[in-house]
Amino acid sequence: MSGVWFFLAGLFAGVGFLGGNWRLAFVPAAACIVLAVTERLAGRRPAPGRTKSGGSGTRKTTVIPQPAFQEPSTEERRQDTTRAFLKGDMALVGNEAQAREARKLALRELEDNIDGAIFDGLALLKQSIPGGHTYAVLFPGKNDGLYMRAWVTDSESLIAGATLNSNQGLVGQLNKDGVRRVLEGDIIADSTQLHYYSRHDNVRSLAGVPILVKGVRRGAVIVDSLKENAFDAHTVERLDALANLLGHLAYHAYMAFEHGYHKEQLAALTNYQRKFLENMSVENIVTHVQNYMAECLEGDRFLVVERTVRHGDDARIVSCIGADDKEMQGFEFRLSEKGLVALAFEKEQIINRAFPPTPHVPRFSPKEKAHGRMASLLAVPVPTDMGVDMALVVESVKPRRFSEHHQNMLSTIARAAGFALSRARLYQEKEQLASRDGLTGVENHRTFQERFLNEILRAQRYDHQLAVMMMDIDFFKKVNDSYGHPVGDQVLKEVAKIISQNIRGGIDLLARYGGEEFVVMLADTDRARAGETAERIRESIAAKVFESGTVRFQVTMSIGGAIYPTDSRHGHEILEKADKALYRAKETGRNRLVFYN
Repeated sequence: MSGVWFFLAGLFAGVGFLGGNWRLAFVPAAACIVLAVTERLAGRRPAPGRTKSGGSGTRKTTVIPQPAFQEPSTEERRQDTTRAFLKGDMALVGNEAQAREARKLALRELEDNIDGAIFDGLALLKQSIPGGHTYAVLFPGKNDGLYMRAWVTDSESLIAGATLNSNQGLVGQLNKDGVRRVLEGDIIADSTQLHYYSRHDNVRSLAGVPILVKGVRRGAVIVDSLKENAFDAHTVERLDALANLLGHLAYHAYMAFEHGYHKEQLAALTNYQRKFLENMSVENIVTHVQNYMAECLEGDRFLVVERTVRHGDDARIVSCIGADDKEMQGFEFRLSEKGLVALAFEKEQIINRAFPPTPHVPRFSPKEKAHGRMASLLAVPVPTDMGVDMALVVESVKPRRFSEHHQNMLSTIARAAGFALSRARLYQEKEQLASRDGLTGVENHRTFQERFLNEILRAQRYDHQLAVMMMDIDFFKKVNDSYGHPVGDQVLKEVAKIISQNIRGGIDLLARYGGEEFVVMLADTDRARAGETAERIRESIAAKVFESGTVRFQVTMSIGGAIYPTDSRHGHEILEKADKALYRAKETGRNRLVFYN
């Protein structure tokens, strides 16, 4: 086997010098020479699987047969190995449907080749370091831990593919920065504390080194023994040589795989996928999708179409660039009208059609204007966690314009956009839940306080007035006691709705302040206009008739107001004075408006 190591050393050196990068080739070439010399010094050893005598009887050395990677070698773990081993040196991108299976096959072949190299290295290690109980190579696992990638062992209690969390046990120490080796010769703890045995195997010695490539820890090589003080510094040198060789071999194999597979895709897709992940706004995602289509696809019109109600029948063109964009922008239609684009939503399939000059085939709806110049259409659904409620459409005046390559490019960006949309909508929903009152749907106390302080600053900057109105439903407890809390909840919803209808959307601010109390902030409003708005709200609520079974009833509202900066130049004082005015309104008979005096 020493000849093999000398051959590999020459191969590394030759490739390095021919490629002009001899420094990179020097380390693995030197490692091969060290292992070759080590093996010759060690002489011939009993071959794996051969019976040895010892102790009171005989025992058989067990070698895990090829492939050397059983339980840990699940398809999921093998797919994750590249990313874990490279530690971020390359970003995995691209999941095109047409290339997914080809990638799996190529990666499986790569992993098998790496497995073969690792197993050969372990066999050499066993010959050069006699007396070992288990020889193993560990690679990066999830959560910065390690898993046993391949092993040669005499034990029947080795945990196949054992996973060690970071810093777990003696071997876990090899994942710590600054630890260059583990060398223990008087282990007295139960072997299960090593975390790769299922029972006590009387392991007394252990040696191990990290796999270091480019200064990053990417695994470990270990050997243990049932004898005390079985290993020394020479053992560590041999482990280092193998770790260096296997580390560089795996690293450059994975890097070559990643570079080759993604070279043509990264330039166009990475930038837009990054933009998707950076944005939590649905509007921004639509803009980036539109820009991607216009930049990377050859067409004459680019459209983004969405359902106006999730899972509903109504849809509209939310964005359009290109021919007749002003006419197409905002065009509304029904998916049930059976235009071609509706199939992308209803069937969740890609539509790639070429059209004759006549007759006109509806793309969206029979009501659309006939655009005979468009001879090709490509529509791709955007899948989200809630199904398909958006589609990307490209049209061209050239017949049969869009190939399978165009389909794959647009499908890739559609999947990235779908993932980003799911995240953006979830984010928006969480934001809304955090800022809105769950019953009435208006903003809650906390959100009001945040926005109110900003409005105070704005009023200060532009020297504007600002009105705050505290509102409380009179005798609301009687409503709950007489008709029940469900009816009381309905009253609160209706009152919130009436207030919302009487203030300026997007300018004024309404919040549920607690219980049956609401607060309204009227921006850039003086006392006279605030009074008009408050009286309109009070009268509308008093006129509203509520029902509980056969019983009809009405409620009234008391309102207290304060004006910035007339009553105070401090936000918290304005709120306090509006609250005092509300208290005064209740004291003086309820169902009335009182301003702070």
